[in-house]
Amino acid sequence: MPEGHTFKAFPIQFTHFDTERMIHHIYANKVGKEIMMVRGSDQVKHAIRVKVVTYPENISAVWVILAVRYRSVR
Repeated sequence: MPEGHTFKAFPIQFTHFDTERMIHHIYANKVGKEIMMVRGSDQVKHAIRVKVVTYPENISAVWVILAVRYRSVR
């Protein structure tokens, strides 16, 4: 992590595949919204990772983690 930068991450788990509902839940959460709305210099880097785990009887867990690394603009 470069000096003077901030890192934030937000993991969340869903039991459905509806991306609109996922985005709504992320924006409804304070940390999730902060990550999505972060503003900074040209040194802002977002990341997303999704993992789907399937279980018997058509049950799935969708894990999403959002992250951002940024240098604050003052």
